[in-house]
Amino acid sequence: MQQLGDRRVLVALAGVAGSGKSTLAKRLEERINGLPSLPSPICKAVGMDGYHYTRQQLDAFEDPVMAHKRRGAHFTFDAEAFGSLLQRLRERPPRRTLAPSFDHAVKDPVEDGVVIEEHHRLVIVEGLYVLLNHPPWSQSVVPQFDCRIFINCPMDVAEERVWRRHVESGICRDEQDARKRWRESDYVNAEFILAHLDPSQVDVLLESTYSQ
Repeated sequence: MQQLGDRRVLVALAGVAGSGKSTLAKRLEERINGLPSLPSPICKAVGMDGYHYTRQQLDAFEDPVMAHKRRGAHFTFDAEAFGSLLQRLRERPPRRTLAPSFDHAVKDPVEDGVVIEEHHRLVIVEGLYVLLNHPPWSQSVVPQFDCRIFINCPMDVAEERVWRRHVESGICRDEQDARKRWRESDYVNAEFILAHLDPSQVDVLLESTYSQ
């Protein structure tokens, strides 16, 4: 890791759906901020879900039916805006920064739903595509990170986690519907992620062995 001076450290945490990105990011945040030697919390876990295109924006796609059906694919996120957030987070000295969150109840981003304070000097950014070796992600997002972590997760494990999550969250009505969604969307996205992962850009490869 390069000399960072007085700016923030940005860590990418990527993996397919169900690999445990969000869980691990929150655990790291809690573990680091719980260190007794720290005078204040220094770590903040941030997701990229706030950069989903809104449903209204998806309506304006050339094929809006396909865009809504594939929501969650790389092209249904605003990669340039996400990259702009990362650039702002790297400002020297660090400043209070606002970012959008995602409200699953309304199924759209919420402006300024995430606050990264000046004292958050270590920011863990988790998301499906934060290490995607495909434009515009490879130009606007991937180069912003100081450390890049990818979670390697067996597909059968990811599928089990994802379909259960879809049912529990109310996205799908039952297991059959949730597994269909996995095959038609989550699995397709996972294959794309793995096909566009540059191993030379990965500093740490983790095996997804812990339970969520």
